[in-house]
Amino acid sequence: EQENLRQLSNHSRLVAAAVLHEVRNLCSAISVVYANLKDRNEPCRVEEIQGLEALITGLSRVASLELYGRERGSLEGVPLQQVLDDLRIIIEPSWQEIGGSVFWKVPDSTLRVLADRYGLMQVFLNLAQNSHRAVQASAARNLSIRVETCNQRAVLRFEDTGCGVRDPQRLFQPFQQGADVTGLGLFISRVLVRSYGGELRFQPVETGSSFVIELPLFAGRKTYA
Repeated sequence: EQENLRQLSNHSRLVAAAVLHEVRNLCSAISVVYANLKDRNEPCRVEEIQGLEALITGLSRVASLELYGRERGSLEGVPLQQVLDDLRIIIEPSWQEIGGSVFWKVPDSTLRVLADRYGLMQVFLNLAQNSHRAVQASAARNLSIRVETCNQRAVLRFEDTGCGVRDPQRLFQPFQQGADVTGLGLFISRVLVRSYGGELRFQPVETGSSFVIELPLFAGRKTYA
């Protein structure tokens, strides 16, 4: 009974920390977008309002735990370009503030993947924020986001020019020592990607770090407006 109570306590801690981690990530991004809107003397642009709306919707879904435990049958065909457009609106101002750049290579604007739109945004946002922290001490502060297709899967690469990864074997372990806050970001991101039938992995590179996301293509692929 004591062992069962201990495991229940550990699992409860993991779930609570996971939710708080996602809330923290989204609140941080909302603050950046809000500050960008507030500092502008010109009228707000529609795309910035859309980016803020996407973040707020994602936050409300985390609060209701809708992103966790979804069955494959309830997933949808998500227009990948739209999610990446929202991501661009959210992250580029913070990269410009540190004198950095984000390079995009998304050749197919009609690509749809089997996923949850707001869960996917959280995965992308987590990787982008990790890269933003990693390049702070680098002379070159760049993030490259590339998309290609292979064997009925979309393959996304997030590659930065940061300090690299000291211990790749422990990357996806929760509550690791020295990790930012709880070390849950990559752990949760991989859980979400795997729930879509995909995979998230670290790919060694000479400088910086590179993460690869594989997502199944949606069977009913269509062009969207």
